[in-house]
Amino acid sequence: MPDIVTLGQKTHYKDECFTAPFEPPPQTILIHPGHVRNSNHWYEWVPLLSGKYRVIRRDARGHGESSAPTLESGYDWNVDSWLAEIVDMLDQLGLDKIHLLTESTAGMVGIRFAVKYPERLHSLILFTSPAYLPPATLKNFAMGLGSWGEAIQTLGPEAWAHKLAEFPASTGRKDKAYVDWWAKEIGRSSGHGLADYSVVLENLDGRQFLKDINVPTLVVSPTNSLATPVEYVPILVPQVSDSRSQKWMASQIQGSKLVVIDGLGHEICVDKARECVKEIDAFIDSLGST
Repeated sequence: MPDIVTLGQKTHYKDECFTAPFEPPPQTILIHPGHVRNSNHWYEWVPLLSGKYRVIRRDARGHGESSAPTLESGYDWNVDSWLAEIVDMLDQLGLDKIHLLTESTAGMVGIRFAVKYPERLHSLILFTSPAYLPPATLKNFAMGLGSWGEAIQTLGPEAWAHKLAEFPASTGRKDKAYVDWWAKEIGRSSGHGLADYSVVLENLDGRQFLKDINVPTLVVSPTNSLATPVEYVPILVPQVSDSRSQKWMASQIQGSKLVVIDGLGHEICVDKARECVKEIDAFIDSLGST
């Protein structure tokens, strides 16, 4: 699978399309996984989507096989750098517009991208995505250490992932074979890259930008995720405010559509892949050939 250089950094991606070669080029879906996950975690989606769309799965900065520059290298670890890298990637691939599917914490990046570069999007798909990370979530990610980033570097990405898998509804499957593979994939990423990435996410808040999104938007919410609850239930999740709920987020984006999918936990992309793809395909179809 190919690599390209975006703003001086190696970006790894997977590019699959199995539409008829004699038909017009299909629209493109760019999948941007959330923190610690990489392009391989979306293995089940490719056969479901690539017969109709060009599907690009991208490793974020510091994730998977993409490079992880150190702070000393002069790389600007900030969301504007990530947005510019996505634009650079689209330009190099000759893609004027895409459907941007951002999963989990990548949704905070997707929100900013939609506001800054709306002309590059057919649509934005916020898939199990929070608009920000509240203190209670960051405390959980820190695993009893000083910070989220410290936990990843101290424990190592794979061991940190195994601890995360112990949280209720954190993974798409609970069988040992899957969790071991899932954690090993996370372990392929650079510890300092994931830690530096987490520092940016800790300070990223997309709530004030939601009202400025002017592209067709689909919000896909799991029923059983503590990270992205469908609605605010203070008795169950007292640390989570209404502005964390998926219903609230969808209400702030003009004309957005909210779809709720019942799955094991946060990673409905795993245990409910077919249902998710069906909803995404129907949403894209509803937009026509924009």
